[in-house]
Amino acid sequence: LQTAVATHTEYKGTLEKMLSSVEYDMLVDALKKNKGNMGKAAAELGLTERVMGLRIREHRIDYKSFRIG
Repeated sequence: LQTAVATHTEYKGTLEKMLSSVEYDMLVDALKKNKGNMGKAAAELGLTERVMGLRIREHRIDYKSFRIG
């Protein structure tokens, strides 16, 4: 990761919003990589399936949309 100073960019928003955005991106990436399999995505992220489900709901992500077939 590069710092804002190194890239000459400014932070926009609160820490909470930025962390939420990073979390969302990581959840979506893990779901894409694992074709919507929440168990595998959770394991990849070091989460329990329960916590994965809670975070998916919090971000309103439809994990089924990442399933193929």
